[in-house]
Formats: sequence, C-alpha cells, structure tokens
Amino acid sequence: MAHAMEQVRRFFAPFLAKSNISRRICIQHIRELSTSHLLYRCLSHQTSVKSASPPQTSYGQPFNCTHPHLMKEGEVTPGLTADEFADRRRRLMELLARQAPQQQPPQHQVVIVPAARVSHLSEDIPHPFRQATDLLYLSGCQEPEAVLVLHSEPGRPLPEHTATLFVQRNTAHRQLWEGGCTGPAAAPAMLGVDRAAGTAELGRYLECLAADWAGTGTAAVWFDFSAVDVHGPLSGTVRDLVTSLRGAALESPRRAIQSLRLVKSPAEQRLMRKAARCASAAIRDAMAASRPGVSEHELYARVEFGARMRGAERLAYPPVVAGGDRTNVIHYTNNNRTVDDGQLVLMDAGCELHGYCSDITRTWPVNGVFSRQQKVLYNTLLEVQEALIDVVRTSRPSLDGLYGHMFRMLSERLADLGLVGFNREKGQLFRSVQRFCPHHVGHYLGMDVHDTGLIPKNLPLQPGMVITVEPGKYARLGMVITVEPGKYARLGMVITVEPGLYIPAADTSSPEEFRGMGFRIEDDILITETGCEVLSEECPKTVDAIQRAVGGPSPTDFSAV
Repeated sequence: MAHAMEQVRRFFAPFLAKSNISRRICIQHIRELSTSHLLYRCLSHQTSVKSASPPQTSYGQPFNCTHPHLMKEGEVTPGLTADEFADRRRRLMELLARQAPQQQPPQHQVVIVPAARVSHLSEDIPHPFRQATDLLYLSGCQEPEAVLVLHSEPGRPLPEHTATLFVQRNTAHRQLWEGGCTGPAAAPAMLGVDRAAGTAELGRYLECLAADWAGTGTAAVWFDFSAVDVHGPLSGTVRDLVTSLRGAALESPRRAIQSLRLVKSPAEQRLMRKAARCASAAIRDAMAASRPGVSEHELYARVEFGARMRGAERLAYPPVVAGGDRTNVIHYTNNNRTVDDGQLVLMDAGCELHGYCSDITRTWPVNGVFSRQQKVLYNTLLEVQEALIDVVRTSRPSLDGLYGHMFRMLSERLADLGLVGFNREKGQLFRSVQRFCPHHVGHYLGMDVHDTGLIPKNLPLQPGMVITVEPGKYARLGMVITVEPGKYARLGMVITVEPGLYIPAADTSSPEEFRGMGFRIEDDILITETGCEVLSEECPKTVDAIQRAVGGPSPTDFSAV
C-alpha cells in the first residue's frame, strides 16, 4: 500500500510543483500517452518520467534557469519563446499542405531537418560551432548532431503534426569534457517539442513511422540531401525510409523554410535592431581608433571587441578592413597592411547576436578629414544610397527593381563627373557603369548574412523584410558602383542597400585625381507598414558625422544593446 501511494505521489508531484519546467515535463508525459501505440513503443524507454531524476544544472545551450541575465522565463533562445518556434513549425506544415497536388495530396508527410556537425581545425581542435539556420529557426536547438522530425498524424489534418527532436545523450564523458548537453529527458520541456529521443534512435523511429503508415495512403518525405554527407548514416536512414514508403515523393524543404524566414516576426525584428545597433557602435569604435599608420588588423580587432563586448556572440562574417587602393577589392579580407595618411578605410562588418545578423559598410578617411576629391566621390555615392532608400520607402520595388534604379542614378552622376558619357548605346552604357560598380544593390538579411539564398531577388518587398543597401564607388580602372536592389518591400522583410564606387590606382582611363579610391555605403533596412526603418542609422554616415567620429574619444560604455 505504501509503495502504491508513493507511486501516486510521484505522478502528481509535477502538477503541484512551483517550477514551470516540472509542470511542462508532466504535460509532456501526458502527451506521450496519447500518441500512436506503435510510435510510443519506439520511444517508450525515453519519456518525461525521467523528470523524477535530479534536475540538470548544465545544458548544451543557454536557458533561463542557467542564464537568467540573458533570457526570460519561457524563452528557448534569447528573445524568442517556445510558442514562436511552435508557430513556425505549424506554418511550415501548413505551407507544405498547400503545396501538395490538389488532385492526389499525400495522406502522410514527414519533414527531416538535421543540425550542423562539428568541424575541426586540426585533430581534436574544433572550429567554433554554428548551428544550421533552418534547424535553429524551427527548434531553437543550438547543439550539434541533432535531427528534427515533423510528421503528420493519422486522422489529424495538417498543420496538426508531431515534433520530435533527436539529440545527443547527456553522458558522464560529455559532462566531463564538454560540459553536458540538454539530452532527451529535458529537451521537450526546455525546447518545447512534443517528444525527444537519443540520436541513435532515429532509424528505429522512422521504421516505426513507416510501419504505422503502411497501406494507408501515399507519403511525402521532405529532406535536403545537400545539407548532409550523401554517404553518411543520416542519408542512408532517409533513403531506407523512402524505400519503405513505396511510392513516396522526396523533396527538399529548404525553399519552403526560407520563404517563411524571409519575413521577420516582431520578435525577430527586435533582435535585428539590436544586432544593427551593436555593429553600428562597434564600427564607431573602429573610427575612433583610426589614425595615420594604423594597421587594418587593429581596426579588425577593435570592431570585433566592440561587438562582443556589447553582447554579440561573434562577427557575422570575416570583415573587410581595407586601406588605400585595397578599398577597390570588394571582398578583401587579408586585413594585414597599414593605412597611410590621406588614404581611405573601407570597413564592411556585421555581428551575429542571438542568431540574427547585421551587415554594415562605411568608408572614412584615416586622418579624419576627407580631401576634396574624396568628398566629391563620397557625397555622390551617399546621394545615390539615400535616394535608393527613399525608393524603398515610397514604392517598395523588388531588389532587382532597386538595382535598375541604382544603375540609372549612377549613370547620371558618373556622367556629371565625366566618368561615363550619355552618347552611348544602352548596352555600352551599362557596361561602362558596371565597370565602376560590379555588384548588386543589396540582399536579404536575417539569420544568415546573405539570407534565404533560394529566394529570388525579383519578389516584391514586404513589411518585415530586412535588406542591406550598400552602393559603392571604387576608384580603379573604371569606377564600380553597386546598389543591391531589394525585393518588393513587404512588411517584415529586411534587406541591405549597398551601392559602391570603385576606381583602382591602375585605371588610367579615369581622372588621375580619383584613382586609388574605393567607396561603399551599406545600411540594413526593415520594411514596415509605413515605409521602411534604417536599422543601422546610428552608424555615422554623413561627411560631418564621420569626421567627428574618426579619431574621437575611445568608448567607455560597452553596455549590451
């Protein structure tokens, strides 16, 4: 009798506990009992009953219980709640259901999304880990080797589904060497998925899924083989699933996931504002440290230090820190020369903060004063960039459409400077202008710097999109000015606008006074209901603002943004 009472007490204890985590684990246990009997047997040895074990004190990623200074209760990653991740998964399944053939839609759907793997610099020395962004977007899981499986349930129409996360087990060896991981027992409560199991159980789970669906209709399997080793075990496991589900369609889910990522939610927009403010402040730090003779390496260190001190996990990409004629090398990343008096610095840098990126470019004189020639070209490019942002604000063209605007604006201004002429056939004029700006006007921005690469640049911009605008001028053989056009602006999109002007020192066809100078100006733009918001507006951009910032006071406040 006493033993039975103890079992009852243990069952109801989580309901009475003050801890939200304990209550969520108990609810997870009840969910498990209501699932398919066959699938339940596949995971029956791993259920939330393990919550009776002593609570964990170490996980493979930050949570509120270990990082209260960073995260609020209910958040899976900083700024993003479990409900937000669940809504993303629901919207994905809803989208896949809409994409199914109307005549013969599959009765069953399964989506398999893998995590990134740990790569190594050399034996036993790993590179810093960065999660695969599609998995991070759908689950918030920041640990390697995980796999997310979303599948429909018999009798429950999409977007209803079950989300199961396969993660590494929390072994004593891992605790000793790596500090532990979330593990299957804690993952449902901490990450908000329906179920969790060890990664070794994925194959058995998918076998049970195929058996459960046997003879009950067609199936669709969504998996991207390009995201994994095609000869690796996960690829083999998915091929076995497709073979078991005779006649199953096999498609990549990446385009569908990226179409959801394209438009940012209010919570994502807040994170992107923080990432832009963080990078803007870090670039101001680099401006303040500029002086004749400074090394590009020191300015690189200044911008990385400033970003990390304000809360960024890392720089979003290897920055361009180019001085002198190297400003004409669009993706210059050697960053190992010094910048002489009278030369320009072109810095293209951004940071990654809580999973979201910024991407900003500024060009400034290392001695703090633009020469007459530098000022002429810089103000020409700045006028183009500001005009492009106005176009985004008022008419929301596509990125490709914005590129057309950039080309027209540059051709007019370069003709005024005598760098190109209007007495040319259209194709010849295009080649002349492209010589001074060979890149696009912008790109989508989000969890990756060049975000959602499968989405074409001819889409209308929408609220919630974030883009970069980065026109550039590069003084070299033929100036190059680029303005990366944005999608048609839709609410929630984020794009860059980044025209450039490049004139190499060896460009004898350009006026001598302009040679050896490269310029690019890039801002991050959020598309809003009323137009657009320049997320990077705190980074100095006008001639006067830049001249005040260069060589100015060193920062004393590194408060998190």
